[in-house]
Amino acid sequence: MNATEILLAESQERMVYEVDPENVDAVREIAEKYDLGCSDIGEVTVDGRYVCEFDGDVVVDAPAEFLADGAPLNDLPMETPETPATDYDLPALAEAFEAVVASPNAASKRWIYRQYDHEVGARTAVRPGEDGAVLALRELADADAAVADAPGIALAAGANPNWTACEPYAGAYATAVENATNLAAVGAEPVAAVDCLNGGNPEKSDVYGGFGAIVDGLADGCRDLSVPVVGGNVSLYNDSEAGPIPPTPTLAVLGTTDTVDAPGSALAGDGTLLLVGGHDERLGGSELLAEFGGSDAFPEVPENAGDLVATLARVAGDDSVSAVHDVSDGGLAVTLAEGLTADAGADVSVPSLAALFSEAPGRAVVETTDPAAVRAAFDGVADVVEIGSSDDSGTLAIDIGDVESGGVAFDHDAVAAFRETIAAAME
Repeated sequence: MNATEILLAESQERMVYEVDPENVDAVREIAEKYDLGCSDIGEVTVDGRYVCEFDGDVVVDAPAEFLADGAPLNDLPMETPETPATDYDLPALAEAFEAVVASPNAASKRWIYRQYDHEVGARTAVRPGEDGAVLALRELADADAAVADAPGIALAAGANPNWTACEPYAGAYATAVENATNLAAVGAEPVAAVDCLNGGNPEKSDVYGGFGAIVDGLADGCRDLSVPVVGGNVSLYNDSEAGPIPPTPTLAVLGTTDTVDAPGSALAGDGTLLLVGGHDERLGGSELLAEFGGSDAFPEVPENAGDLVATLARVAGDDSVSAVHDVSDGGLAVTLAEGLTADAGADVSVPSLAALFSEAPGRAVVETTDPAAVRAAFDGVADVVEIGSSDDSGTLAIDIGDVESGGVAFDHDAVAAFRETIAAAME
């Protein structure tokens, strides 16, 4: 191959790493262990030039800025997305709870992830089904350390087209926050991300306006979280007779943790339940409106997402905390349903039905025996609201302040049956 072919080749499954000089040999050893090719192709300089040599000759010498930021732009017309009006009728509490918890978007995904071996290499410390997966790095632990004390890497990935269909910018920002919150719930802090930006025909101004908004929202969200997006791809022209897909940013986030001893989302049954981030009653983008119809503005995104995520990761590692679960698809109702077990239930009170189903990002339910410590940790960072307590009943009792009937109660078997929608359909 000549120089041009090498520089422009798009062969897949190749990655470029920037590695500290003292770690080059260690990276090469890892590549060789797994029979991967590894080549030292150059070094980073401070002169702002991109220089390539081939057979001893300089074949490229250009400003790096030109290659990174100097590409010609195709400025297509864009329409700014509008904020939806508030227009919905709320269903009865019991009907809403069953419909949302049983919806495919919020139901258990266990049937799907059980089709794959998630323990290859025997590193899996936190299995699928939690907010984030955690892999143990035992090589970095002290020789006499317990497995739970090993450092690890955590992974979370996801997207919610309902959010970005409602408000593309805020929904994309929330996608970044939600994935980072997933990592924090297992005690990890995010360090890097990759994305996939999906949209319809960009030659349609309304479609391109929505796509541009998700790009800006995801970028701002990751920037506020101090999470660099180190790779990704774009898929456009996703249209059919039914119309274009919603502008949809999919994000996968990698985090690190000093210990793989994460609390999990299942309730222990003997603690106070705190809602970090407080209540929100906006239902835009929610599974409730997807099930029953209507429209509303998307909830406000947190102003200090980075501080919130970092604090939640620290709190998750506290000995007094027995469960942490983020609030996302289906709102607080699904968060509580997923924490229920045959041996652990909860008695919860919320101010309104809308508060039960709002999907405002950057929130989590924390089960703790020391609520004062959790409140102190989030002082000046996020609101912390006590919503009830856990017990050994195996029943979820929810009281709604603005509902005449007062509330509902579901035992574990009933909730588990609601959540088996996907498994039942696949049998």
